[in-house]
Amino acid sequence: MDMNRLTQKSQEALQEAQTAAVRMGHAEVDGEHLLLAVLDQVDGLIPRLLHQAGTERIVELQFDELRQRLAERRITVELTNAARQVIAHQGYDPVYGARPLRRYLSHEVETLVGRALLRGDVQDGATVRVDAEHAELVVTYDQPEIVKGAKAA
Repeated sequence: MDMNRLTQKSQEALQEAQTAAVRMGHAEVDGEHLLLAVLDQVDGLIPRLLHQAGTERIVELQFDELRQRLAERRITVELTNAARQVIAHQGYDPVYGARPLRRYLSHEVETLVGRALLRGDVQDGATVRVDAEHAELVVTYDQPEIVKGAKAA
């Protein structure tokens, strides 16, 4: 393998895999050694992916609170994957972890939805969709269909 064509992290992982192979009494590095070396990297790809997935799960849990509050008005709130990723990225702080997510959701998402409610753009029974375009959050909404001849409750 040409070490000059590998990134620094890849070189480190390969060296760790070679060390693991020798420690296990094997003459050559195989896929298992390399996988173990990659998983052991504290700042490597795998920990970053696991961190992102964990943060996105926290976003979903925090978003459920907004869903519950708006359910009283029969308003459904949908969160797209793109929006979930933007919120997880923007609301995460390396020093404080996922703690700033609640404030970010309140400041960014709830403000956008709240303004639409105050303007009267969103009626009871509507569906509010939080999406992301070009790493910016966008709120759209679909109004409920009003059946002609139906009496208002």
